[in-house]
Amino acid sequence: MALVQVRYNNCDAATGFGQFDLNVIPPATLEVIVKVYFDVDNNLPAFNTGAFLNAWQANVSTIWDNKIRIKLDEQNGETLTTRFVIQEVNGLAGCHFPVYLQKGYAQDSGVKFPKVGKFGGNRIYLSLMDQDNLPYYQAAAASIQSGVLGAARVGMFFDEQQRVFNIAGQGPATITLNRLPNGWEVALGSRALLNNICAAIAATPDYLPQPPIKITAASGLTTKATALAQTVVNYMRARGVTAPTTVANAVTTKKKFKMPFTSHKPTATVTLEVLAAGEMYKRLTPGTAVADYVVTAHEFGHLLGLVDEYLDYSSMTNLIIKNSQPLWDNLCDQHQPQVTKRDWHGKFNDSIMSVGTRVFKCHAVTIWEALATASGTDWKIVAPV
Repeated sequence: MALVQVRYNNCDAATGFGQFDLNVIPPATLEVIVKVYFDVDNNLPAFNTGAFLNAWQANVSTIWDNKIRIKLDEQNGETLTTRFVIQEVNGLAGCHFPVYLQKGYAQDSGVKFPKVGKFGGNRIYLSLMDQDNLPYYQAAAASIQSGVLGAARVGMFFDEQQRVFNIAGQGPATITLNRLPNGWEVALGSRALLNNICAAIAATPDYLPQPPIKITAASGLTTKATALAQTVVNYMRARGVTAPTTVANAVTTKKKFKMPFTSHKPTATVTLEVLAAGEMYKRLTPGTAVADYVVTAHEFGHLLGLVDEYLDYSSMTNLIIKNSQPLWDNLCDQHQPQVTKRDWHGKFNDSIMSVGTRVFKCHAVTIWEALATASGTDWKIVAPV
């Protein structure tokens, strides 16, 4: 069938919060429009909401656009590629979601439930900070470099460091190297230990920096100490330990000659230590999902009725938020074939609704359900896979 342009207004997300318009634009576009009304805190005098909205739209487009595709459930039916639009309106009555803007970064951002003095006292609203359009590594640069992170996300670094400690051991490890005619190699007796440490570090999820390693080699000659450390560095790099997380620390003993002179020893040792979680923070760089995490793109997902994937709401007292997780799971089950539910409750992961940047098929179910209900037609989510 040939599609005609049609707009469905004020569609409610079936998870209990979130609202949007749907605009079917032939031949192949589904536009999801969210209307927001800004209330700006007094600590942000003359704040430019238009500039903030433009930056927010850019972040949303980068993360969300062209990821979700929904197909009319018939043979050779049309497939719609989804894009997302945020529009500012001038009144509370005309918005899908009110937004309260404050000064800071991320620490109080998120869905808030009715509060006296805010938006009539009976509206769910979104709280954002004026720096929330910045990537994590930029907005939190000072905190990251000083080894301090917000409590909401610091746990994942400690958890990852502890996982590696449990495998590699918390204390320094001694690695023996054998002398070769033109260098050094890790001794056979030390390879099992070092391989185990490498495997533990290499298993760090892509959205986190690997726990850094300190390698210390002592010698009377700086060149020898450096060569020993570099041999271990190269060995670890070849086994999945990324270069930026490995620190070689050559220590000279100041002893250059022995009397009476003896030949060079055939072996040498270095010590290897997994550093504390604070050092992981300092290795957040562009290209790491946590570093690229943009608060406003994440918070936009809430406007679609999606919940935080790093929390478990089962113990919450607010029934809307408490019920939103099982309702989301139910939507995944209602789709035929069922949309895969991910094991994320209470765990950090690489999803845009956690601390990453990925969009999954489960993020499309509120839009799919709203389109199917409003149009009275069966649709299927075909992407992302």
